[in-house]
Amino acid sequence: GNTGNTGDTGDTGDTWTTYAGLEWFSNSTLKSWEDAIDYCSAMSSRLPTIDELRKIIINCPGSIYGGACQVSDPECLTLGCFTSEDCVCDGSEETYSVLEDDKETSLWSSSSVMGSNAWFVNFANGSVGFGSKSGPNLTHSVRCVK
Repeated sequence: GNTGNTGDTGDTGDTWTTYAGLEWFSNSTLKSWEDAIDYCSAMSSRLPTIDELRKIIINCPGSIYGGACQVSDPECLTLGCFTSEDCVCDGSEETYSVLEDDKETSLWSSSSVMGSNAWFVNFANGSVGFGSKSGPNLTHSVRCVK
């Protein structure tokens, strides 16, 4: 059988993993923010909020859920909530994802900032960041939740 994730939702290697009270889809694929919303909706699921994504960060005390990084949905979604000292680590840890996302992976959240941007987490350094919701070069991976 197929044990890897090849990027198609119909593959037998795609599974849902329960963590932090949610079911997380195993497949993460690069998409624009709008496409990510549609992708999850088509699977009767949704993009996680930034708080939910922060619950899968490990080894970065500021960025983990409840850490010093103030970015939170719905409490604090403005750029004033973000500080590089609190929302980023140095990248020296082997992994920053409890779900074993590799360091090449960054995941979109459903949480918006300044309307045209959305928050994401980056597992290269355990950071919380933000990027434009549109644009061909602005893609992150997607982990749908339900």
